[in-house]
Amino acid sequence: MKTIRHWATLDYYDGPVLFEGRDRNGGNYVAVLGGGNDVDPVYAVVGVSPDKLQEFSDGKVDLRSLMIEAGSEEWFLAKQNRVSGDFELERQSSKLAESDYLPEFGYRLDPATAARSRA
Repeated sequence: MKTIRHWATLDYYDGPVLFEGRDRNGGNYVAVLGGGNDVDPVYAVVGVSPDKLQEFSDGKVDLRSLMIEAGSEEWFLAKQNRVSGDFELERQSSKLAESDYLPEFGYRLDPATAARSRA
């Protein structure tokens, strides 16, 4: 099973609602809270290139557009394994663009806030 580790919190509200993850090979992922409950949250996850992640961190692209582009071929739902701390990725066969897991249009990071969360 493919897994990622939490790397940096990008947005927080009573817990991480958006974070950057990394796989064992150093691949970058963006995970957004998409459901579940307080005890067992579910995240929608897409792999992203470092360049696209930087564009998002700089506020140049909104999260929905980033996720639709990055998740056009492959996207996942993830829950955290309480023992290892890793997030276990479950590949989805449906189209991310047609799912209920996407954030609203226009959600962008404030570059100053994003820089602080990664420091």
